Amino acid sequence: MRILTTLVLLGVLLAACSSPGGGGDDPTNTLDPATGGDQAATTPIPSGDGSTPLPTTDSGIGVITQPPGSEPTAVGEPAPTTPAVEPTPIRPPQDNLLPTHRIISYYGHPSTPTMGVLGSASKEELLVQLQQRAAEFEAVDPNTPNKLAFEIIATVAQPNPGDDGTYLLYTGDEWIGEFVDFATANDMIVILDLQIGHNSIENEINRVRHWLALPNVHVALDPEFATKANDIPRPDRVPGTLIGEISGYQVMTAVNMLAEIVAENNIPNKVLIVHQFEEEMIYEKHVVTPVQGVDIVVDVDGFGSPPHKIEGYELYVTEELIQYGGMKLFFEQDDPLMDPATLLTLNPHPVVIIYQ
Repeated sequence: MRILTTLVLLGVLLAACSSPGGGGDDPTNTLDPATGGDQAATTPIPSGDGSTPLPTTDSGIGVITQPPGSEPTAVGEPAPTTPAVEPTPIRPPQDNLLPTHRIISYYGHPSTPTMGVLGSASKEELLVQLQQRAAEFEAVDPNTPNKLAFEIIATVAQPNPGDDGTYLLYTGDEWIGEFVDFATANDMIVILDLQIGHNSIENEINRVRHWLALPNVHVALDPEFATKANDIPRPDRVPGTLIGEISGYQVMTAVNMLAEIVAENNIPNKVLIVHQFEEEMIYEKHVVTPVQGVDIVVDVDGFGSPPHKIEGYELYVTEELIQYGGMKLFFEQDDPLMDPATLLTLNPHPVVIIYQ
């Protein structure tokens, strides 16, 4: 296992995550390691120089350094917006994943379990767990094949702007490559989660474009950590101190770029997952339109009881349906964890299930 030279995760658990309609005036919650539930981790993570990192939380924001051999993180001026691809009727060929498959994914960062389940065990152990999860869905719906996935946080939101001012650090090609190689060898897919920070969608997609040329690598956008003002008349904000947002036009930038990558490489459709647990996280959502080569999934994020999560699904998927729906489940925070039978009663059936 590769050990980073320095690994210090700082985080703020967003209290609003548990509310699909908004979390009040104060979206942050300072955690007390002595309390139960969503507590800060008390077990330090070893770092390469023998230092002891600060306690961590499961908020998804963290400070990391690149593993050896990874590409530089500096990002220049925003790339020009990709020309729009004209919407065409979606007629998926046999080798596209959706809608014929159900994607079942584990989410996180390989550095630590506090950022998701990916850091909790080896890839081999996680695969066995995913296979067991898939068997539970197959028992309820034996007619839909499952495709197993790892959703790895590819760009991690930071509490400081860094040299490039993006409030992001790239996980690195070495770590991503390990997961891609493992996924390829085991007939899985990889989803690269982009936390955006103060960067542009264009730059974030271009940062991982070399991975997206592969047929089994897909993308997720995490508006929660997109906190640059963009066209909103508000000053820039620090990721993790409030809930961010992106516009439907920004989502379409990602859609059009992915469609271009699919056409250039003659590969099956890309899956684009957009996480949402508040209405404002995707404003101007009505402009998001399916485009040939890309399957769009709105994944209902945020934790809570099954009725609470079902309410969010009805709001952000059923009532605002773009193309497909997904659901994220939290092992520690959801009480109780929603079971496959309940999930498959949702309308439309979620085609992506993500465990964090």
